[in-house]
Amino acid sequence: MLNPTIAYSVVDNVLLVCAGDDTPTDEEFGQMVKTIRDLHSSVTGILVLAGTKRPTSNQRSEMTAVLKRRALGLALVSESRLARGAITAIGWFVQGVKSFRESEIQQALLFLKADPSNTDWIISKLRELQASLALDQTA
Repeated sequence: MLNPTIAYSVVDNVLLVCAGDDTPTDEEFGQMVKTIRDLHSSVTGILVLAGTKRPTSNQRSEMTAVLKRRALGLALVSESRLARGAITAIGWFVQGVKSFRESEIQQALLFLKADPSNTDWIISKLRELQASLALDQTA
């Protein structure tokens, strides 16, 4: 069985998503998109900690469509200028989308309206998701 390329979990009012170092499979990505469609209304945003590979163009289109329907904020956390640029482009078509550097995770959580008193707890959960994908824990 292949190792997972995406790990995600709802923590507080934010869906945390960690992407691994391989392009997500369509099956994994589709399951995550279904999770996003089915999120409880209390979830205000999605924080994505990007890996080294990005989703395919079809996967990005699927994500853009679901974000338009759900009106969720999206914060992409990445050191990649290319990834942050792609999010900026999506932000031209979808409100509430913004990119952040890894050193700006706290600002990303505030952007997503996470409770500031829960920031440390949310970040610890994000690190657990990273560990489940065996990613370098730089967050």
